[in-house]
Amino acid sequence: HPQILGLRTFALSTLHGGTPGQRARDVFAMFSGKGRPALRQAVALNAAFGIQIGKDRCSLRDAYKLATVAMDNGSALRVIKKLREITNG
Repeated sequence: HPQILGLRTFALSTLHGGTPGQRARDVFAMFSGKGRPALRQAVALNAAFGIQIGKDRCSLRDAYKLATVAMDNGSALRVIKKLREITNG
């Protein structure tokens, strides 16, 4: 439950995308420290689970903070742009 970490709950419908272009804009907004709160939270929480698995003695709360910092400071966006460059070019 997100409340364990002090996070909000959102209706599943708030995660629904639109056209591929809208979803791409959502991704770039999210990784630029902006974007829809429900989507940002869901992606950060998912990333936190991965961080927690890969980092010894890291609590889920700390892993979530690491994920949100990466989204807010632009480092996650740099990785996404590099991935797009590699896969599209």
